[in-house]
Amino acid sequence: MKQSFIFIFSLMIVINLSGQAWTKPKGEGFYKLDYTIIQGNKIFDQGGKVVSSGTLGYHTLSFYGERGITDKFTLQAYIPF
Repeated sequence: MKQSFIFIFSLMIVINLSGQAWTKPKGEGFYKLDYTIIQGNKIFDQGGKVVSSGTLGYHTLSFYGERGITDKFTLQAYIPF
């Protein structure tokens, strides 16, 4: 169980270490913590009829960051929570 959790969690993390056209200078970075909410109060079927009403929500918390490792290499990470 623990190994499958670690495997699934590692699939959600994207890390990119590459030489790109626009890299960050060594030691500089950009970081962003983002929280998004999408809410609705009705569920419709394919015919357009209201199937259910109530409050539904989709909440997302994520982190995005870039850090210049050297002047030619930038580490990028996107981690959804």
